[in-house]
Amino acid sequence: MLKDDKSYPYIKATMGRISPTFWFARDMKKDGRSRTLVLIPAPGAVKGQPLDLIHKLYRIRTCNRNLPKDTGKERPCLNYHIKQCDAPCQGYISREEYQSNFNQALDF
Repeated sequence: MLKDDKSYPYIKATMGRISPTFWFARDMKKDGRSRTLVLIPAPGAVKGQPLDLIHKLYRIRTCNRNLPKDTGKERPCLNYHIKQCDAPCQGYISREEYQSNFNQALDF
């Protein structure tokens, strides 16, 4: 009953990147570059509260920029201006601080 015409939704985390992030996924492929964190029974629930809560509480980036190659090429996103991101895409936070925030979010 929890399954629709697609596969189950998951929250995944990128691993081994300079500025890792979380995202919504529908596959459980083990590629070594990401880690599947949690299975969510309702697809609408993934895109809403849990993922947004992680991004807001721990100030994890939501942009799709290729870091560190794209660092400083464009202006910071709206989330930086409303204090929901520390703008690692601009270099406003050190890699160590951002990684610490990301690790806290993983523990959460």
